[in-house]
Amino acid sequence: MMGTPLAQTRTECFFILKTLLRKPGVTKLPATPFHIWLEQHGYSKQEFAEMKRRGIAPRVIRPPGKRKGFITEADDKAWVEKMVAYTESEAGRREAERRIEIARAGGRASIKSRKHYQSAENRAARARAKA
Repeated sequence: MMGTPLAQTRTECFFILKTLLRKPGVTKLPATPFHIWLEQHGYSKQEFAEMKRRGIAPRVIRPPGKRKGFITEADDKAWVEKMVAYTESEAGRREAERRIEIARAGGRASIKSRKHYQSAENRAARARAKA
């Protein structure tokens, strides 16, 4: 297989990225570092792990033996198109309705709890504490 070899060390990886940026006409890296991609899209590592478990996360490229990953521009674009198609689909609408119903059920259960800040027992305890 011909092409450029993968960087073996973190230093080599950064050196390759820096040399790519020095080339005339190159103003953007060919891949976004994983932590920056999370910030750009507003996801936490836990949310990304959940997306990965469900099979809807973009592909992450990791150099051999390294923890730091990158998401290519093409993979990001494909992921965005996939998410747009999913949210417009019937399955996406059903999933959104299911999550809303779960949140409502949790809210109803919370209000019924005697530990809820608006419960009668809790109001009485706060009144006793003030007195």
